[in-house]
Amino acid sequence: MGSLLESLIVGCVVAVVVKRREMIATITLSFVSLLMTVTIFWESGVVHDPVDPALFPKIMLEQLSASFLIVIGGIIVREIRSAAADSSFEA
Repeated sequence: MGSLLESLIVGCVVAVVVKRREMIATITLSFVSLLMTVTIFWESGVVHDPVDPALFPKIMLEQLSASFLIVIGGIIVREIRSAAADSSFEA
């Protein structure tokens, strides 16, 4: 649960830093994170001792959840910025 909250916070921080490109940045970050996980799992199975294949679905489920939460963090920041811009136009 803590790592998922960390992923959400990372997504929010990345989206805050990258203005007007929140979704591109967070989707790219989540894709790179997912790709690195698969690569590390594959590399550890080839170079080091064999890895139990039964762990792969558990690892991928956790990583997919973290990747989705990174993107959700970007969506949250984008919606907050959008609402703030709309309210400033009304005033």
